[in-house]
Amino acid sequence: MDSVRDEVFARLENDFTAFGLEFSIIGAGDPAQGGGILTALVPVAGTDGQQALMEIAIAELGEAMNFLQIYSTVVMECSQDMDTLLLAINDVNFYCPVGSFGMFREKGQLYHKYCMPFDDEEEAEAVADGALLAFHAILLVFALRAPALASLALGEVDFEGAARQGLFS
Repeated sequence: MDSVRDEVFARLENDFTAFGLEFSIIGAGDPAQGGGILTALVPVAGTDGQQALMEIAIAELGEAMNFLQIYSTVVMECSQDMDTLLLAINDVNFYCPVGSFGMFREKGQLYHKYCMPFDDEEEAEAVADGALLAFHAILLVFALRAPALASLALGEVDFEGAARQGLFS
């Protein structure tokens, strides 16, 4: 699985560099960290310069089964009532074609999560192709769905007004 991780991270790092994104690898080579987590600050289009912290990891799911997970913290500290925000997240997720948004309640964070399973037989290049496709799809999801959720999470708009404007669908 190390060769898959190396290929995926190398290809994503090339894309990140081409986009001018800041990135790093946390815990490289550390088995407790699953061999490393690639982190990057990615733009959330449609916002006033907001960035999401994207964390990409590859781990074993079971015998001969693995997964790539892209976890992005969109808002670090939400000021909106959690129950109201969860209603909006539910509405957005119904229309979200890639991954899903959620709330990490203990920290009050709005996140987006996507997982891609693959088996041990899959070529590293094919997994890397899937990871790149997922990364670009998630950036599109951020452009389409994250601004409304982020505005609600930060208390910049209220749920009823945003729902009336169709911001969650």
